[in-house]
Amino acid sequence: TYLLLFVVLISTAQAQQGCCSWHGGIDYCGYDGYYMCNDGTRSPTCTCNDYLDDEEDDESLTSQAFKTSVSIILNMDSMQKLYGATSVCENIPFQRNLNNMIITQFSNSLNDYRSVGAIGNPIYADTEGAIAQYQILGQYLNRIEAENCNIQSCPSNSAGTWGSCICNDGYLWKDDKCITYNERCRLTFGSNAHGDKDYCYCNDGFEFNTDKTNCVRKSSVPSSTTNSFSPTNNELETSSKMYDRVCPRVINRFLNDSKMWKRVNDRIQKRFGFVCNK
Repeated sequence: TYLLLFVVLISTAQAQQGCCSWHGGIDYCGYDGYYMCNDGTRSPTCTCNDYLDDEEDDESLTSQAFKTSVSIILNMDSMQKLYGATSVCENIPFQRNLNNMIITQFSNSLNDYRSVGAIGNPIYADTEGAIAQYQILGQYLNRIEAENCNIQSCPSNSAGTWGSCICNDGYLWKDDKCITYNERCRLTFGSNAHGDKDYCYCNDGFEFNTDKTNCVRKSSVPSSTTNSFSPTNNELETSSKMYDRVCPRVINRFLNDSKMWKRVNDRIQKRFGFVCNK
């Protein structure tokens, strides 16, 4: 695999006042051979052996111009020390960000060289070469990730990477896939149900059964005295319990919002057969 061909590109980049000049100066040499800066950051380009004070000899450059010595090192052992052989995939995003930061840093140094007319300086060509090599490293990272890291793809109607998938608007997560609100209600209350983000309803001609577990066809047997349907004692008891559960919260939350009060009460009436009284 390309995992064993992982390329670590190490170069040294030094501002006129040192490798960590933008980070408070050098603090100590890290375990991996790179300098640690005084602000706690790790120098992305300067190794302890490559740092030379006598490189500060080209006064034609501005104080931000880098004096760069570029070397390309194929070193799997260094890769394992930095990132751990068993966690390469987890560290690819970090390595990619570091890679892009170095490319930006080198690009800024080229601008500094151009600003003082130092394009002919040999270091200018070295810096261009370094940018090209880091761009190649970026391609390697993408290829290693694609062929070895088994990035989880998200199901339809969702987006995300690395095992974190979020359903699109209008969908919710159910059994490792994103389904519509109507599908959620049909799975819960049967094929004669539909719904929105907050509630499920029975289709026209159907109503919730006593246990509120399914949408059943409405009864067609009228009472002996009226054309309306009389609820049973159990239904009245269930309705009373639901009123006590639902209405206090509705009153507390929406009493002073007439628009939402009407909308919520319409839903309650459609679902439970009663309305909350102010």
